[in-house]
Amino acid sequence: MAIGVVEEQEVMAGMYNLRNAENSGTGEETTANAAAATAATAATAAITGPTNTMQKFSGDRGPPTADTWVQKCEMVFGRMQFTKVQKQELATHQLESAALFWWNSWKEGLDLMTLAWLNFKTRFDRKFVLATIRSQLSDEFLKLTQEGRTVIEYVTKFNELSRFAPYLVDTQEKKNEKFIKGLNHYLSKSLIPFDAEPL
Repeated sequence: MAIGVVEEQEVMAGMYNLRNAENSGTGEETTANAAAATAATAATAAITGPTNTMQKFSGDRGPPTADTWVQKCEMVFGRMQFTKVQKQELATHQLESAALFWWNSWKEGLDLMTLAWLNFKTRFDRKFVLATIRSQLSDEFLKLTQEGRTVIEYVTKFNELSRFAPYLVDTQEKKNEKFIKGLNHYLSKSLIPFDAEPL
């Protein structure tokens, strides 16, 4: 099911309340904790509904591939207002089998309250996207131009591929330059510098 902005905020607040209650160590069942548990269940239903499907990822060679899984997550995030940390939390709840073992091992010692989706994606790519595929995607980004795409399609592709060549976009100036150079000529001459944040 699709949920509205207010409902999303209530759901996420409920998830955080539930986590905080669990971390308090009191073990007391209160009305607030029960409400938080209900909200967390609603969050799961919201992201697994027919219009907001988040796939599980096991880390094996079957579908979905690592890159496809990340793209699917970002499609869902694009329709819902989550913070960077909430995106990471929701995505990691979809891991299972080998991927879940990797996550449980890697997250030890990390501050999960500040671990953003972009940081997670970087580590995830290193682990589950083959080096040869990363190299191909990096080359694709290096050669990326707008060509027959709309500007929105170009922005989407730019964001999708830029994570495989971070050295080309590691400052805002470099990102602006790469983006503008890839635009169709008539647009690049008049475009305001690109400052959109990658998904």
